[in-house]
Amino acid sequence: MKKLRRVFCVVVIALMILAIGVSIQKKIDNKRIENEANAINALNKSCYVENALLLIDYLENHNINVNAEYKEEVRNLAKTILECYEDAGNIDSITMSNVLCIDYLYDKKIDNKTLDKMDCYYDKDLKLFKQFALENNNGTEKQLTAWVSQSVETRNNLKKSNLLKKYEIDDGLIEWFNNNVDKFTENDDDILSDNLDSVFWMLIDDTKIKKLNFDKIIPYEKKEIDKEKEELTNTIEKGRSFIEIKSDINSFDKLMGININLDDENKKIRECWMQLDDYSKLGYNIKDQYFIIFLNFLLYDIANPEDNSFFVENINSMLLDNFNNSVK
Repeated sequence: MKKLRRVFCVVVIALMILAIGVSIQKKIDNKRIENEANAINALNKSCYVENALLLIDYLENHNINVNAEYKEEVRNLAKTILECYEDAGNIDSITMSNVLCIDYLYDKKIDNKTLDKMDCYYDKDLKLFKQFALENNNGTEKQLTAWVSQSVETRNNLKKSNLLKKYEIDDGLIEWFNNNVDKFTENDDDILSDNLDSVFWMLIDDTKIKKLNFDKIIPYEKKEIDKEKEELTNTIEKGRSFIEIKSDINSFDKLMGININLDDENKKIRECWMQLDDYSKLGYNIKDQYFIIFLNFLLYDIANPEDNSFFVENINSMLLDNFNNSVK
């Protein structure tokens, strides 16, 4: 009987320990799930935060004061992302490059841990960024096409933060382009052709464009540029449309050896910028979540944005309005 009672006590104690262990594990699992959900929620804002930090730098470099409340909101989000992104698990390379840029832009230095994480996405043989860090190259065209899409976006992110030189991504994309350009079609649903177009425009203002065997896609690009030239006559009063289209046309014409006076062209862009005196002329909803990305692209072609008093006087209200309606 004593033996049986002793066995019973041991079983009871074991079950109690197991119950406590299960309870603790459940709490750990719940906490992990909560942390993962919070990290994913924060990372959903990583593209916005990266572009907001870039825009803040740009504006301040042009002596345009940025609202202190807005800066604090953006920096708080950046800090949250840097503290929790690892809890999100297997994120893609574009998101990881957003994190890396945020890390750099936050205090103009990079944590080695973040750099090491980014390295895990880079395939040294293909000189491309994989979609996911643990992904292996299976040699299929579908996977490679996905990697190219990821690589173009990741490359553009890294370029913004002066981290591009760490990788030979341009060489990898150029090699892929030259190996696949014969497959180009004008089908809008063809992802491979869309990637070829993206690589072409990615390098159009870079000396490396000369390494691309782009003759196959030039007829298509010329047709698109001709459409833009026709559109240009109808949008000159709309400000931002003129600026965006004119910049594309100038880049393409220069590549084609068409003689253009860049000083005159830049003067036209500046005149158009100076005529911007109303929100509607931006041609973009300031409450849209992508407004901040649009602004960065638009301002890329503006030499002295501070000369436009409407922009200087209203940029902070635009940023706060955008933040409160699309991010907060």
